Amino acid sequence: MKIIKARACDLDIIADFENKYFSHPYSKELIIKTLKNENYLIVIATKDGSHAGYAEFGYFIDSVSVDRVCVSYGFRRQGIAKMLLAEGEKWAKRLMCNTMTLEVRSQNSAAVALYEKSGYILCSRRSHYYTCPKDDALIYTKLL
Repeated sequence: MKIIKARACDLDIIADFENKYFSHPYSKELIIKTLKNENYLIVIATKDGSHAGYAEFGYFIDSVSVDRVCVSYGFRRQGIAKMLLAEGEKWAKRLMCNTMTLEVRSQNSAAVALYEKSGYILCSRRSHYYTCPKDDALIYTKLL
């Protein structure tokens, strides 16, 4: 398993993940802006020459947000999402942040289990936050 920092040449890889796995995928224009913004980190996981997953993290004042974590269907339940989260946590520590935050669909039980196993604590719930399908957002925080 290898995790690399994404670059502009990885645009199509990230866009492919977005279009396959998110109900509201980021546009290529937004991905390009994010890749160019030093307040964001995008990492890609590769395994055996295949793109296994990706994650995006954003830095805001004194905290890092987990904006996206995605693992391809064929690579799930192999610890890849946990490795991607760990990369974000390393980056947050280098930025001298002591918290990470994220939101997740309440019905995404696999992601909720991952975040709770990784030390994230449920802080609040936003009712009817998501559409397509409708769902609540759970807000988690982790102290680093």
